[in-house]
Amino acid sequence: MNISAANRNVLTSMHRVLEQLCGGDWAAVRVACVPNGIEYRFLATVDERRRPDVYGFLAEHTEMPIPIDGGPLNLSQDQAVELGQIDPAKTREAAAGSRAKQPSKRRPAQSEIAPH
Repeated sequence: MNISAANRNVLTSMHRVLEQLCGGDWAAVRVACVPNGIEYRFLATVDERRRPDVYGFLAEHTEMPIPIDGGPLNLSQDQAVELGQIDPAKTREAAAGSRAKQPSKRRPAQSEIAPH
């Protein structure tokens, strides 16, 4: 099967982002493009040691479907392109900044409550 240049670019972008999420461990990620009728599906397997961090990040910062059984990501072309456009460092910084600006949801301890 001959893969198009566009699909190859999507695979490269996906791999780059997932590799960053795996701490730069390029061997922890495998990506593939599989024909599915008239469209393509993009599959990504992440090493099981890295999977909780990667899937946790994706669940928190994207709308991507995360496999309940911990299997490979199975993405449409649009989802794969979205994944390839993520900048993990900027996303984490933005999330940390927005958390710092939100008021604390911590309940005051009984000793902190002023008597009436």
